[in-house]
Amino acid sequence: GGEALVAAFSTKDGALRWSTTWSAAASGADYLGLASDGHSLYTAGIQTGSGDVIVLAAYDFSGHRLWTVPWKGSGNGSARSIAVDPVDGALVVGAKLPELAGSGFDIAVGRFGAKDGLPISTCVWGGKGTEAAYDLVVNSDGTTLVGFTSSTGAGREDALVLHLDPRKCVVPSVP
Repeated sequence: GGEALVAAFSTKDGALRWSTTWSAAASGADYLGLASDGHSLYTAGIQTGSGDVIVLAAYDFSGHRLWTVPWKGSGNGSARSIAVDPVDGALVVGAKLPELAGSGFDIAVGRFGAKDGLPISTCVWGGKGTEAAYDLVVNSDGTTLVGFTSSTGAGREDALVLHLDPRKCVVPSVP
């Protein structure tokens, strides 16, 4: 496996200011989502190996890793999106996790503390098929994510736009 990379570049000339990599021993890692609250950079991705594990990490603006935490360590999940909640500063992560609400994979939206990465809550949405979250936007009235569903629509990987309130763990019912 490879290593996950975070890098900063100059806005004036594009020159590399700093870069840092991370991977767990004997496995690889990929950072797939990046967000900032103006104080730190936050990443969401996967640690590969014997069952993929979702990994969240925080870095300061000099590239020093502040913390790294796994999420749902049972394996084979992936997280591609992360944002900072403008209401309370919590990190909001959109992920695909195995068989939580139905069969296959389901969408999970997790909330985590920005200071330590510790979990606050997890909301799950899914049906009999497979669902996945690919990107999300957080604003004062909740979270909107895009992804796909095979539980509704034509039953394939149909486009999905889902709005929910992860602060209260309110998710719409599966049709």
